[in-house]
Amino acid sequence: MRLLLSLLGLCFIAVRTLPSQAEVFTDRNGLFAATPPVGWTKQTYPEETSRGKIAFHDPLRNGVSIRVIASPTLKSSIHELLPETLQKLPLLRQKLPGATVNASIQKVGEDDAIVQVLSMPGNTYQRITMFIENGVLYSIACSAKSLTQFQSASGDFDSFIASFVRLSPGRKMSEDEVKKAQAARAKRLANLYSEDGNKQEALGWVNQGLEFDPNDPELDQMKKNQGQSKQSQAGDSPEGDEEDFPWWAAIVLIVGGLAIMGIGAFFRS
Repeated sequence: MRLLLSLLGLCFIAVRTLPSQAEVFTDRNGLFAATPPVGWTKQTYPEETSRGKIAFHDPLRNGVSIRVIASPTLKSSIHELLPETLQKLPLLRQKLPGATVNASIQKVGEDDAIVQVLSMPGNTYQRITMFIENGVLYSIACSAKSLTQFQSASGDFDSFIASFVRLSPGRKMSEDEVKKAQAARAKRLANLYSEDGNKQEALGWVNQGLEFDPNDPELDQMKKNQGQSKQSQAGDSPEGDEEDFPWWAAIVLIVGGLAIMGIGAFFRS
């Protein structure tokens, strides 16, 4: 009897500890599919309409997560995207003092990808893998609170990337979707540069965003705000010039001019 109970107990434990089957996640826009680690929670972004975006979080290791963004791009390859990626790195270093960040093209599976690694000691360790296929930029960010924690989750990260399937050939994005996605991207970059105090670069991205979507109210307001800021800093309006030139100086110039004319007339006579 004891033996039977022991066997039943072992069976019960086995059933309780048996992991649930991994489920494949498919983006609602039909842009990608992947298999997240078993037991990880899913975070959706209902406000994202022109991009595919999803995040998965490890409930047992706080700070360990995977975030995927798939958005239209005008770049034809990651080789074309690399210069722009490298251009952003100094800005990231300024915004995150003490951070080490670099990016390069590496082989991921059978594909070339941009791999960007960001490290902030005692705070964040992140690896972003970027692919481009059929006009869609895929960005997979694997994050942890430290290098040690990242290494402990590296198996989950690598398995997720290995399971990642790009589905862009099955869905052709409309021209309007592409333009709105590019405008949204320009808006994010404009905000990034504006927060860093680089108003000129921010305005450049605002103007670029308005080229894609001239009716975007946020971009329009951002341009107005940038224009007002520029005027207030310049301080060289026509009204200001008049105030800087005192009225009595004008009288002195007029009287002086008349006196010179009178002396000239005297000598001619």
